[in-house]
Amino acid sequence: MVKKIIFKLFKDPIGLLKAILFRIRIFYKWFYAFYIKKDFGTIERTRWYKDKGDDNLRLNYNLNKNSIIFDIGGYLGDFTEKISKKFDSKIYLFEPNLEFYEKCLNKFRNNKNIICFDFGLGNISGEFSLSDNNEASSTVRILEKDKTKKIKIKKISDVIEGLKINKIDLMKINIEGGEYDLLFCLIEKDLISRINNLQIQFHSFVPNAKNNREKIINLLKKTHKNDWSYYFMWENWSLKENE
Repeated sequence: MVKKIIFKLFKDPIGLLKAILFRIRIFYKWFYAFYIKKDFGTIERTRWYKDKGDDNLRLNYNLNKNSIIFDIGGYLGDFTEKISKKFDSKIYLFEPNLEFYEKCLNKFRNNKNIICFDFGLGNISGEFSLSDNNEASSTVRILEKDKTKKIKIKKISDVIEGLKINKIDLMKINIEGGEYDLLFCLIEKDLISRINNLQIQFHSFVPNAKNNREKIINLLKKTHKNDWSYYFMWENWSLKENE
């Protein structure tokens, strides 16, 4: 390691200096947010990465090849790919961005257990504008400078009934602010009790996000128990026994 640094110092001293200064700025920003500002987002992300949540929590379920999984907000299919390799379950992936949908369709073209849909799920059906921000694309947060594209959203209760699904073993939700309306709809339609596990990423940029998250959590407590929670990062709720 020392030899590599010395070699780079002689070969590209300016580039090395820029890299060092960049890392110092990143560390300072993290230090300020974590210790001085005490930003909850920075604190929870740090805790999540320290606990290796992506490996130790997001894939830790009692599933098998007969399990049914909903991946709502499939993006490029990374989560679906990992959970499929581990359990070989039946997975319904929903991705309204057609560019990402096509990539998922191509990635899983040889896997009959993974079905990709070119629409998102919400509390109502219709056509909506989606900001074009890669994994942060949202129908809720659209800035003036953002490019947008038209996407399709279908009401989740209609989709579940249309697919004739009585039980969902795992529903992963990461839809950049749309999770609030979606969850309120699932609770209102009494479909929440059909879901064994809810893996949710709540987003704080939505108006009244903290209050709405609290309302949803209080409603979820009637049917589910909280297994783990990283505030506005990821959390999991499992169906209570005898529900």
